[in-house]
Amino acid sequence: MTIKCQRDRNEWDRLIEEIKDIGLTKIAWAHNGHIKETGYSMGRYLSDSLKNDYLTIGFTFHKGNYTAVGDEGLTNYQAQESYPGTYEYFFNAIHEPIFIMDLREIKKQNSVYSKWLLDQLFFRTVGAMKMDNEFYETDLTSDFDLIIFIDESTNSRLLD
Repeated sequence: MTIKCQRDRNEWDRLIEEIKDIGLTKIAWAHNGHIKETGYSMGRYLSDSLKNDYLTIGFTFHKGNYTAVGDEGLTNYQAQESYPGTYEYFFNAIHEPIFIMDLREIKKQNSVYSKWLLDQLFFRTVGAMKMDNEFYETDLTSDFDLIIFIDESTNSRLLD
């Protein structure tokens, strides 16, 4: 199995070893880009290895602040607000400040009302580095099993 990102390869190796050694359920918290089930991510290889024993939960938000490394160093940055054509814009239109959506059920139901969720739209990617454009085009239902949406993100508090 070829993994192009060495960091994801190391994470994958370590998690698979721990799962095999212990044989218990494990929860790994990582950036959406590492856990998603597509591309060259750790999540893709965990999904291939663990099959139905791997559950991906993505996180996203409509607006707010977050902590990252950018032009001003490690500090708090204003997030780019979601806009028409992003999943977050449509999630925000539901007017629920926090919710969990089961994307597996959406795929199973294949309803005319949720067809838009099966299309490629723009999705937020925010991590350790401040990005000029925080959105990339993807098929959310291929990347994740569940999505947690939060209307407004608040940045972490840096320790002195």
